[in-house]
Amino acid sequence: MATVLAAHFLAGASPEEFAQAILRNDRDAVTRACVPGVRLATDIGRYLKNPPVRSEQFREYNLFFYRADGAEMILAFNRENLLAAPPVIHAGILPELSREQMQADFDFLRRKMEETFPLDEVNRQVFDLDFRKVLDSYRAQIRDDMSLPEFSELVSNALNDCKGNHLWTADIHQLIENYSAVGEAVRALIAPTVETGAAGITHALTLLGNLGKTPGALTLRYFDGEYYNSFPFILENKEYPAGMKLLAVDGEATASLLKRLQPRLTAYDAGRNLFFGQSFTRVHHNIYLLRDGAEELTFEKVTVHLSRFRSDMQKYPADTPLAMKKKVLYLEEPQILYIRLPQMLINETAFYLDGIRKEGRDRKIRAVVLDVRGNSGGSDLVWMDILQALIGREYAYETKMALPDSNTIRDYLKHHNQVISKFFPEAAGETVGDPEKVTVPFLGNRTFLVSAASKRLVPKENSLRLDCPVYVIAHDIY
Repeated sequence: MATVLAAHFLAGASPEEFAQAILRNDRDAVTRACVPGVRLATDIGRYLKNPPVRSEQFREYNLFFYRADGAEMILAFNRENLLAAPPVIHAGILPELSREQMQADFDFLRRKMEETFPLDEVNRQVFDLDFRKVLDSYRAQIRDDMSLPEFSELVSNALNDCKGNHLWTADIHQLIENYSAVGEAVRALIAPTVETGAAGITHALTLLGNLGKTPGALTLRYFDGEYYNSFPFILENKEYPAGMKLLAVDGEATASLLKRLQPRLTAYDAGRNLFFGQSFTRVHHNIYLLRDGAEELTFEKVTVHLSRFRSDMQKYPADTPLAMKKKVLYLEEPQILYIRLPQMLINETAFYLDGIRKEGRDRKIRAVVLDVRGNSGGSDLVWMDILQALIGREYAYETKMALPDSNTIRDYLKHHNQVISKFFPEAAGETVGDPEKVTVPFLGNRTFLVSAASKRLVPKENSLRLDCPVYVIAHDIY
């Protein structure tokens, strides 16, 4: 990992001036145009979808221009090491906020959390955690000289530490652009409340937030209170096995580090009443990433210096279950229809439905296997569509949601039904009924809006109409 020049322009520099400096290989001009000290991940390219311009004509650099809802970025990759220049965001795109403005934004967030956060009493009882105190501790960290990317990271960390499932800052541009129907639905929901240009700003902040934050080179796995290396690796011509226990990080015992990091972790081991990792982030089980500047991992048989360790030193199995791509496959001998779902993306639903028809038509199927190991999440509509392409009769069931009683939640429930009806007519059974006020004794006798959602799975016209078991393979025991 190399240190790169900048994250955003200083006042007076333009994208065109920066591009010309790149063209001239004028490092002094590039340095003057940029702020030093940001680190850039080598895989930053995966955060860009179809950049509109890629030019090979520059002598030393490959240059990418990227625009999103008014946010204009330039990415310059050195052809030798990919790290000589960073993504650059024009100063006019990201607004500069005063401390008072950031505090006002944070106070708005707190008010909305008080109106909408459904896990308040649950977290108080289970984790002895008051999200208001968590937010207060982060508000106190807002500084006069804090940049917008720094403030965004503070807000993101604050939400993470509130222990809310699916509680994070969002890249609105990605939601809108990457999913057709979902994008339209998101646009319909946020249009009345989000200012013009906000989607581009959230996208820019997401890109900046990912700078230098690649997953750890050495992969750990938590089990029963301890951490182990997931894969064998070769270090100084010697091979070390998978499953070595992690004893310390930079000399600090693993148990001590884990105890100290409890506020920052969200993945939960209920048996030990212990948080052990972060769900839906680059950290996962690699808790050493949360110790700033971690250098050494001490295992039972070896000490690994992270600055000298690369991910390709690990010996990965040829085809790990978690790396398997999406597929639909009929297995002749066991007569099983196998469906691999690495994620639940609506725009991939047609792939599964086509595969089910092609692989399952006129076959004897004794069982269906849905493989969701390592599934990164997505929409329930995906698995619902898949089941409706398999089943031979209708299934009806009901779920209930207990949500805080506030005008914000009532508006959300109203818009939820409107969006479902307009953009997902095939999921009409997902609409939520009129909420009722209910006092819940085991949640501190608080009054909630309880909404019942009636759901139906109806066989599709060309369903295989199977009458056999459907098995689900999952990978995580916590």
